[in-house]
Amino acid sequence: IVLQTLIDESKASVVSGIERIHIITYSMCRDILKATENWDTDLARSVVSLEDDVDQLTYFLLRLIRGAALNPTLGRQLDLDPLDCLDYQTLVHRIERIADHTTNIANSVIALIENKMEIPENVLSTLIEAAKIAFTSYDEAVNGFLTKNIDQTNEIIDRQKNIRELFKEITPLPRFGKPGDTASLSQVITMRESIKNISHHAADIAEITIDRAYKLEEITQTSSTQIKRG
Repeated sequence: IVLQTLIDESKASVVSGIERIHIITYSMCRDILKATENWDTDLARSVVSLEDDVDQLTYFLLRLIRGAALNPTLGRQLDLDPLDCLDYQTLVHRIERIADHTTNIANSVIALIENKMEIPENVLSTLIEAAKIAFTSYDEAVNGFLTKNIDQTNEIIDRQKNIRELFKEITPLPRFGKPGDTASLSQVITMRESIKNISHHAADIAEITIDRAYKLEEITQTSSTQIKRG
């Protein structure tokens, strides 16, 4: 997609680019989950290394989408109207933020392992359980957007509450680590907040999908009315 865009924007595909950036970001989510479960530094580092790929794809996708919004000819070639451009732009921004938060989790896992920091088992298991919910919500939200399927959108939005309830079980966070050492606690807080943010961005994508479905319905109804009047 990046090479295609460099050569000829009219030959690039926004949808295929979004599918690609989602595949990379979701693979980051799956790998950091495994790295956290297995305390695997190498796998966590591989997650961090993928952030550059996401950033590069984000740059080219946003350039393509903005170009389509400003250039009606390019918009028609890409089969994008101005409403599509706004929705796709928001989607790409949300995916990029999810990749950023996943990288934050990976960096925290690396720091915890390298500095031989230990965290309570109940805290770690809660983080892992919440991450599974957030990552699933993200994957389902993007797939729902791309397929225009709103069946799971409300469930995705409601899962934010499930994550909040999970984190209540470890709030306030128990004291752990060496006396006076706040580094391990700081890394756990980073992981917790990043998971919450991923869930929030997934809910945003679900809300965009709902709004998009209503807009499409309104356009269809308006077109139907005009045809009948004609």
